Amino acid sequence: MKKAKIYLLYLLPIVLFFSYYPVISLGQNETMNFELSLPLFWLVLFFFASIPDLFQFFTHLNKTRILSLLFPLYLTISIIWSPNKPRAILTAGVFWLVVFAIISIIQTFKDKNVVKNTTLKTRIVKIFLISTSVICVFCWLQCLLDSLGVNHETTLLCPGCTYQIFGFPHPNGFAIEPQFMGNLLLAPSVLVLYLLIIRKRKLYAFLSLLFTSTLFLTLSRGAIYSFIIGIAFFIVYYLIHKQKRALIAIPIIIVSALISFLAQGIFSELSPANETFYSGIAKSVHQLSLGAIDIRQKPAEESSKEPEQPEDSRKEEAQFNGYIESSTTMRLSLNEYALNTWSKTPTIAIFGTGIGGAGMTVAQTFENFSPKEIIHNEYLSLLLEFGILGCILLIFPIFLFIKTIFKNRLGWLFAITLAFALSILFFSGLPNALHIFIFPALLLFLSPAITTSKS
Repeated sequence: MKKAKIYLLYLLPIVLFFSYYPVISLGQNETMNFELSLPLFWLVLFFFASIPDLFQFFTHLNKTRILSLLFPLYLTISIIWSPNKPRAILTAGVFWLVVFAIISIIQTFKDKNVVKNTTLKTRIVKIFLISTSVICVFCWLQCLLDSLGVNHETTLLCPGCTYQIFGFPHPNGFAIEPQFMGNLLLAPSVLVLYLLIIRKRKLYAFLSLLFTSTLFLTLSRGAIYSFIIGIAFFIVYYLIHKQKRALIAIPIIIVSALISFLAQGIFSELSPANETFYSGIAKSVHQLSLGAIDIRQKPAEESSKEPEQPEDSRKEEAQFNGYIESSTTMRLSLNEYALNTWSKTPTIAIFGTGIGGAGMTVAQTFENFSPKEIIHNEYLSLLLEFGILGCILLIFPIFLFIKTIFKNRLGWLFAITLAFALSILFFSGLPNALHIFIFPALLLFLSPAITTSKS
């Protein structure tokens, strides 16, 4: 069993990047799609390999462990009053698999033999960096192929990721959307910056540029904003601790952003869309700045130019000319729906709608809301489904994790946690975001290898 667990831990940093592709569709109902992915298969296998550790954990419960388990217990009990029982049962099952995985990871790295085996931890860190590098290269390849006109079914780009949207593609890797691909890059991007500071190796500088430029290439505002704020904390923390090399994060981010903008300009020029190198960059800046920075050419500027050769009639028009305001207003509307539904009755406000019940409950209140829709804000989704009581029960395990981070002076890990915490302001859902729960737990127990290994 232990050997199986170790091999599964080697696979974990790889598997989490395949959050949507490949996917096995098992059908759907009016409120959800039934799908299986590699991370879900991994969770099931890891559960069976972890049974001895889980048995040991649950037979030695103490006050801290009991308080940490109150939220998942409450989450399970809320199935009783959830209006969407199939979704509630499946979501609770996946969440418990995540909880079991975190417990097992903790138990594994408490094992005396594992503690002494620094090679194991170092190997997992290397796999994490190598797998991230391969995924980043794949993202760039996706964009290149799409710009050359390769069909999105072949490149695995989502329909809203192709050059047809802005004139240049933005990659989703093996995730369902670019926002999840960008989110997957938060942890490795911060981690490799930390390694660059303490190792001073050119390889880490190259990887920092690769990871961060790919993050910008996704054009996921939620992931990019969260990353920048996380790095701002990272810089301040290490400057306070006399690590002036933390300032290297600033030129890394600037150069990475420039690489991404230049690439989007090149992809615009190459793509079948009627776009230019400049217009691609201008659209990207306009979208990322929420329309605040507009360097797009105005019609008057275009007409004052020298007459150009007739455009190729085969060129397509991109769907959007810059910032898609509706994507922001839609999210704000969903937030408003969630808050109005949560405050509808004292029962919902205190106890919530029950796990998986958000979509169906909101749809009962607002006719234009589909039961299959989700609230694109994890905090409001938690508040709506579990109420004030559920959110209070969630505070202790979060506090315990953050306390452990600062006790061990892991500023880089708090920067990752902060970036994840900010990113879920922009989306919600469990199956496509398993890494948010598992990456921090894994990195916490790999931290001795990260902070001391010379590899």
